[in-house]
This record gives sequence, structure tokens and C-alpha cells, in this order.
Amino acid sequence: MKPTAKERKFWRVVVVTLGLLLSFSVIANSVLATIVPAGITLLLFASLVAIGIGNAIVNPGSSPVILAEHEETRFRHRQYIVGFAFSLILSLLIMLTELRGSALAYLFAPIIVLPFVLFLREHLISGNP
Repeated sequence: MKPTAKERKFWRVVVVTLGLLLSFSVIANSVLATIVPAGITLLLFASLVAIGIGNAIVNPGSSPVILAEHEETRFRHRQYIVGFAFSLILSLLIMLTELRGSALAYLFAPIIVLPFVLFLREHLISGNP
């Protein structure tokens, strides 16, 4: 289902806000090296990436390929499976390695959560319990 104009406007505001915060963080850290913690900068960057990936998945108009309705449904189902698999792998790698104590874990958090958010969005829009 294509995003409505209200949804697009909301996400545009979110993306611009995240972009400005990320820009401020990078500029502030270039002036004073540790004024903004690395975890926050990585989380802002990963959030922008996750929103971009989510838009590419949710908005069929962003793809040059037009699929029939049943093929689109089957393709989305595969995207969910791949997304959940990546989330599981990334979560395990973070929890089972030294990465769990690193600021780099913040870089993967939005990408780990993305499939769950998209799945929830799909069920809320379609009205399935």
C-alpha cells in the first residue's frame, strides 16, 4: 500500500530533523572531538539509513519494476523473511561478541528493529489483528 500524503510529509519532517541533528553532531565533533558521543552520531546515521530502506520497501513507486498484486505480496513476504533473518543474525552477533560493549552496536539498532516496525505497520494498515 502506497504511503499517503500525510505519511510522506511526516516522514519528510523526521528525515530532515534527523539530517539536521546528524549534521550538527558531525560539525560539533569536528570542532570539539567528543562533545557528541559516537553512539548518538551512529544512531542518527543508522536511523536515516533504516528510514531510506523502509521507504524503498514500503513505497512500490520507488522501484522501477512494476509487479502484479499477487507477485508484490509474495515479494514483500520474502522481504520480511530476509529482514527478520538479518535482524536475528545481527542481534546474535552483537550479543555474542565484544561488539555489545561498543558504540558500533548503536549503528545496527535501527536496522535490527526495521523489519518488526514494517511488519507492524503492514498489519495495522491492513487491519489484521
